[in-house]
Amino acid sequence: MALQASGAISISQIRTELGSGSYSLRTLSAAAGKSTPDAMSEFYSYSAGGGTYQYGSPFMLFDFSQSGSYSNSGSQITDLSGNSNHGVFVTGTGKGSATTINGYSATAPGTLNLANGGGAQYSVRLVNTAHFTGTQAHTMVAWLKLSSHGGGTYPGIFSSDQNPYGYEINISNESPKRFFVERFGAGAVVSNFGSTLPAFAYNTWYLVALRYNGSVCSTDIYMGGTRYTSSATIGAISTQDVYGPSMGLRYNNWIDGYYGYAAGYTSDIGTTGIDAIYNATKARYGY
Repeated sequence: MALQASGAISISQIRTELGSGSYSLRTLSAAAGKSTPDAMSEFYSYSAGGGTYQYGSPFMLFDFSQSGSYSNSGSQITDLSGNSNHGVFVTGTGKGSATTINGYSATAPGTLNLANGGGAQYSVRLVNTAHFTGTQAHTMVAWLKLSSHGGGTYPGIFSSDQNPYGYEINISNESPKRFFVERFGAGAVVSNFGSTLPAFAYNTWYLVALRYNGSVCSTDIYMGGTRYTSSATIGAISTQDVYGPSMGLRYNNWIDGYYGYAAGYTSDIGTTGIDAIYNATKARYGY
């Protein structure tokens, strides 16, 4: 525990500590050296497993465990970051056409199923903040479970535009399968499943992330409780606004599977941030 023995303990510190395990405030108070816990009995049983988990200051946050915020009506994918950067549920390639959500399930852990529709190309159109032009720092992170590669060889976990513009992050159906991010015209970070990464499995939850700090690009993936990070120095990217940023689509290759959680940042939150998100939410996904 890193809590100080005296002085005020901020809400952000409490969130950070709760993100590393299921602790009550009484436990945290004792860890800080208090002989008499603060009289906040209504909060003693609070833990990170309860509501929406938010690390830092994302520009967008989709947490599908929050059933009161999502339903199979309308096309809005509600942003829970407080920034109103809502996604739009769409069908078709490119930017797609807005359509009624039909893949949301409130059954624990709460999921958005982009394969719901028997081959329809469903995805989520994101706000233009997720273009990330030039050398702008950013992070995109998601809990993802693939059912198959029926949506194409390069299903976009997140993407923006199309070669030679923009970026993509995906789990490809090559031989061997690869986990990678590509910044078109600027470089790529590539890891192979079965060698630099453990073997990939369908119908398994993975926390995946893309991070970029202005020069170094990194991928993170949690497999079997272990984080694997790969990095490379790659250049700036240019973006146009023909296809726009998406979750679940790389122009015409779409995700056949489920999202449980997704967040975007206009900074590189580092492995500290990725680890915090993983530790705070992993119990939902069987870890």
